[in-house]
Amino acid sequence: MMEFIDNYTVRQFLLKNLYWVEKGQLGWRMNIPSLVANLDRIIEEIPVDQINTDSLFIRGELSNYIPESDFPEIQEKFPNSRIETIPNSGHWVHYEGAKDFYRLVTEFV
Repeated sequence: MMEFIDNYTVRQFLLKNLYWVEKGQLGWRMNIPSLVANLDRIIEEIPVDQINTDSLFIRGELSNYIPESDFPEIQEKFPNSRIETIPNSGHWVHYEGAKDFYRLVTEFV
C-alpha cells in the first residue's frame, strides 16, 4: 500500500476496512462497487433550504474538506451552527486531534 499511498494515517484507515474472508483472502468492509458507481455524487450538494437544529461542524486545520470559503453558505443553511477548527489535524480530526475533538463534542452535547 505504501507504493500507492504515502500518507500513514490514510493507510491505517484503509487497513481498518480490511477483513479476512477466509484464510488467504482479504475483503473490504466498504462497498467498493457502490463507491465507484457513485463517485461523482459523493461531493454533490445536499439539497436543503435551512436546518435550524443546533449543529457543530468540526474541521481539521490541514484538511480541505471544509474550506473557509464555505463558511457563509454553512451558516446560511445552518443558522444555529458553530464551526470549529482543530489545529494540526487533517480530515480524521477524531484521531489526529482526539483531545480537542472530544472536548468540542462533549461541550456541544
